[in-house]
Amino acid sequence: MKKSLTIVIIFILAVKAVDITVYQFLKFFCSHTFIGQDGGDFNKYLSDKNPPALVIMGSSTTRFQVCPDSFPVKTGNLARSMTADAYQLGLLSIMIHHHQVPKNILLSLWPRNYVSAKPNGSASEDILYLKYYYDQSDFVRKEINKISYTEKLKFFLFQSYRFNGDAINILKNYLLSRNYHKDKYFFKYEMANTDDSLNILRIKQLHQQVPVELTTGYLNRNQTRYLPEFIKLCRKNDINLICYFMPLLEEDYNFIGPGIQFTDSLMASNKLPYLKFSEENSPELFHHKSWWIDGEHMNELGAALQSNILAGFFKQHQQKK
Repeated sequence: MKKSLTIVIIFILAVKAVDITVYQFLKFFCSHTFIGQDGGDFNKYLSDKNPPALVIMGSSTTRFQVCPDSFPVKTGNLARSMTADAYQLGLLSIMIHHHQVPKNILLSLWPRNYVSAKPNGSASEDILYLKYYYDQSDFVRKEINKISYTEKLKFFLFQSYRFNGDAINILKNYLLSRNYHKDKYFFKYEMANTDDSLNILRIKQLHQQVPVELTTGYLNRNQTRYLPEFIKLCRKNDINLICYFMPLLEEDYNFIGPGIQFTDSLMASNKLPYLKFSEENSPELFHHKSWWIDGEHMNELGAALQSNILAGFFKQHQQKK
């Protein structure tokens, strides 16, 4: 019995030693990575001695469509694909923790994030993209712990779990970071493709095939709670928040209707600068289907124009002090 217990203790200590070693190894490379969506771009921002006056936040439609060089001030695009408001709020909370907050934030709003097919939809788990910062933000830690008890247990037992699934990307981006531009933030448009127009037709056909019972969207209270908190934090930290409703070429407006009403109402009640892209104010974006990759994402042709429109809107509402 005593021998078995000794073996168990040795095994636990060995596992812990490996865990700590792997954690320290990946932590070193991660902290010296300054390129990439998974921490690199954000590391660059947090370590920037002359941080951008404007930070752009959003999902993939922002990541590849809003060029930092279009704006009149130093700008960093910290958008990350596959994210929603929980991620953006987590990002802001970490900035505050590090005392590195921008003067201005340009935030992309996607009404689909606030609706679900059922009245009580589930919350997204995009906060897990910030798992490396689990110990640096109360908000990030609490949101991850809410996902499940097992998530909380994994973070408690294994330090290296903060890099779960990211090791290869971290090492790759570390190598790329050796040649990164110290004064500019990485950005690259999605290139135009001859199949882009055909993709639009396919998306339109798919929308027409959606069953009637799935065309009604319901406001998802588990997702709408983050944006009001984001607005409060911006005000508390004297950040000039500018928002925009991303342009959509093919979308089921019946489904996302509650999300549009939510964002419109919140923007109005808080008197925030809010640009709502539409055929009325930006007809050229909607009349060239070859500028779109699908119903939501634009290639370089449309994205360049969108960036210039947003830059003009920013000039009207920027905080200069």
